[in-house]
Amino acid sequence: MGQTTSSGVSNALFAINLDTSGTAILGGNGTTTYAIPTGGSGVSASSGSLGLFAYAGNGTRDNANLGNAAAEFDLDADFDPITSNGNNANRAFAKIAGFDNVSPDGSTAAADSYYGGYFSGGRQTGNQTFAYVGMRYSTNNSGNGGTDYKIIGTGSVSTIIKDEQNMPRVMFAPEAPEIVFQDYGVGQLVNGEAQIKLDAVLKKSLHIDADHPLKVYVTLEGDCNGVYVTNKSIDGFTVKELKNGTSNAAFSWQIVANRADTKDANGQVISKHVGLRLPNGPSYLTPRPLRSKKPKSAIKR
Repeated sequence: MGQTTSSGVSNALFAINLDTSGTAILGGNGTTTYAIPTGGSGVSASSGSLGLFAYAGNGTRDNANLGNAAAEFDLDADFDPITSNGNNANRAFAKIAGFDNVSPDGSTAAADSYYGGYFSGGRQTGNQTFAYVGMRYSTNNSGNGGTDYKIIGTGSVSTIIKDEQNMPRVMFAPEAPEIVFQDYGVGQLVNGEAQIKLDAVLKKSLHIDADHPLKVYVTLEGDCNGVYVTNKSIDGFTVKELKNGTSNAAFSWQIVANRADTKDANGQVISKHVGLRLPNGPSYLTPRPLRSKKPKSAIKR
């Protein structure tokens, strides 16, 4: 049986704890010890294996299922779920295990996508930062096509290191308009020539052809007439000295090559990589409208 609230909507369970340091719903499984957050919470779930579980059953690629997700989280600015504009807008938002059309205008069917997580910070009015994690972008009806992204969103790819005072400092990663892999190494001319073989594991994930050639950059570390690169292929390349030189100069090298498409055991592409250059990307998700609810007993007071 459900309980009817002030909004007229019936709920299976409605719990309220007027103690601001308490918890409204406390649940546990397989344990007699329960974790309760300091300062109180709406729900606290404890278990020795899985503390909280959420399930959404309608996830096929269908317009009726757009926006569905296993879980959604909102951080409000004014403790009023109805107000959502300006300074009163939500300040952080997350969805877990979801499906949506993520095209910038929400109308491009090819942007139907599945994601493991969506995380956004800042005022949720269109200028927020956001990132999708574990996204299959622009998928097909079976969920087996499109392009896979481990992380995609606004902001910069970065990491943190510690300085001499043990303070965190930010380092940033270079990014490219195409999906490429890189490798580095060293070599040495022998009588003016050196053959470099690409790593056997790496080359299985590269796509090299006339339209997507292997790019090779060589830096000499010894005196010679200069060098050039020839015989580039999926297997490697040759470094030769100019003017038929015969020196034994050392060098370092770097390669850049396009990533090959990811295919299943039947050769079907499940993640498209080749040919992508500055493709259209996903937009942010908009929190769904909320209602404000109070138990009828609270209204009578």
